[in-house]
Amino acid sequence: MCMKIKLIIAIDKNGVMGKENSLPWKLRDDLKNFKKETLGYPLIMGSNTFLSLPGVLPDREHIVLSTTLYGDEKKSVFTSIKESIEYCKESGYSQVFIIGGANVIRQFTQLNLFDELIITHVDCTVDGDTQLDLDTDLKLDKWDIYETTHFDKSEVNEYSFKVCKYIKKHKRFY
Repeated sequence: MCMKIKLIIAIDKNGVMGKENSLPWKLRDDLKNFKKETLGYPLIMGSNTFLSLPGVLPDREHIVLSTTLYGDEKKSVFTSIKESIEYCKESGYSQVFIIGGANVIRQFTQLNLFDELIITHVDCTVDGDTQLDLDTDLKLDKWDIYETTHFDKSEVNEYSFKVCKYIKKHKRFY
């Protein structure tokens, strides 16, 4: 079985995705979308991303890439991307989501491992200490958008945003 590796992140207009180990915005509809997309699938992340979560996210296995943390009932820990991917394949997962941080995302991009990108583009510019460059870190010029969903600023969304799903240019749906 071929397992898909998907990135799911939110970024502002400048590629900022975090500040002080948390999200720099409040977007309830984006969190609902994150849950809808990832429910039932493993989440691969770096140790800071794991520590930033409000707790264990239900019905999703937490896989942490780290040389300092240890596995327990809340998470599995691996020291390499290869080990984490092999574990997910051996566990029978059809897809896995990479959720951060920036260094983990850069490593997956350098290894050309992503099959799909799900990027929430937040219509704002914020101060942050975790950032990705869409051209160099994600190489977005090698991807096509195949679906876009827009969300307006509202009582539950601090900013307007759009969720774009990307597929590699050489993997089209025809």
